[in-house]
Amino acid sequence: MKENNRIAFWDIFKGILIFLVVFTHFLYNYTELGYAKYIVNVIYFFHMPAFIFISGYFSKKEISYKKALKYILLYLIFNTVFILYTAVTSHTLLAITPFFSYWYLLALVAWRIIAKYLPCNKWYIVIPACFVISLLSGYFSDITNVLAIQKILGFLPFFFIGYYLPENFIISFTKKRKPWVYILAFVIFVLTLGSAFFISRSLNIQSYLLMENYFSSKDILIRILVYAIAFIASFSLLCMIPNTEKHTKVLQKWGKNSIWIYLFHRPITLIFAKVFFLPSYLYVPASLLATLLVCAIFSFDKLNNFLNTYTDKAVNLIAKRT
Repeated sequence: MKENNRIAFWDIFKGILIFLVVFTHFLYNYTELGYAKYIVNVIYFFHMPAFIFISGYFSKKEISYKKALKYILLYLIFNTVFILYTAVTSHTLLAITPFFSYWYLLALVAWRIIAKYLPCNKWYIVIPACFVISLLSGYFSDITNVLAIQKILGFLPFFFIGYYLPENFIISFTKKRKPWVYILAFVIFVLTLGSAFFISRSLNIQSYLLMENYFSSKDILIRILVYAIAFIASFSLLCMIPNTEKHTKVLQKWGKNSIWIYLFHRPITLIFAKVFFLPSYLYVPASLLATLLVCAIFSFDKLNNFLNTYTDKAVNLIAKRT
C-alpha cells in the first residue's frame, strides 16, 4: 500500500486524473469534429473537481512559505511564456489573467491561505458556506478570471470537502470494500457519465459553468446540477480505485509526478493542434497516443528529480532574499 511514505491509492487516483487532464486538452483542439466536444465536456464534469478534492485532502497541514513560493514561481514562469506569446502574436497584454490551466497554481495557494484562517472543526458551517458563495458568485459579472478569482470561487466546495474529510477515512473505507462495491461504483459511474452526455448534447448544459458567470438567472440551477454530477462521478470513480500496487506502477508514476506533466503538457497540446491537421476518424486515437507519450516523458523520475532540484534551489534563494 505504501512505497517511500507514498500511498499507492492516491497516486493511482492522481495518475488517472492527470491522464484525463492531458487527454481532454489534446482533444479540445478538435471539439468541432464529431463527438469530441461531448467527450471533453463529459470529462470536464468531474476530472478537475476530483483533482481539487484530492488537493484539499492533502492540504490539512499548514502550507509553508516555500511551498507557496514554489507554486507562485512556477506560475510566473509558465504563465509569463504565454503572456509574451500573446503580446507578440496578437498585441494583447493580459498580465494578471492566468492562461489555460495555469490558474490552478494560483487557486491552490489561495485555497490553502483561506483554509489557514478557517476553524479546523467547523466543517458543517464552512462547507455549506462554500456552496453558497460559489453559487452566488456566478451572478456577479465583476468576478472574472483575473487572478483566477472566478475559478477559485467556482471550485471552492470541492477543495474544502477534501480538506475537512478525516485523514484516514478514505483509506479505511477502501480497505473494507467488498467486490460488490466495485461493481456498483462502476454502474453508477457509467450512468452518471451517460447522464452528463445526455444533458450536454440534448440540453446544451456545459460543465464550464463552474468557471464562468451565469448567462441567465436560472443558471444557478444548472450549476447545482453540475455539482451533483461532479460529486457522484468523482466518488464512484474513487470507489473503483484499487489499493494495490500490482499492475499499477505506470499510473502511480504519473500520479507521483503529476505536477510536471501538468505544467509542460499545455504548450505541447497547442503546438500539436497547429502542426497536425487530422481527419475526424483519427483525432481520438491521435489524442490518446499523444497523451500517453506526454505522460510517459514527463513522469520520468530522473527528469522530475532534476526539475525539482533546481526549482527548490531557486525557491530557497528567493526565500533568503525576502
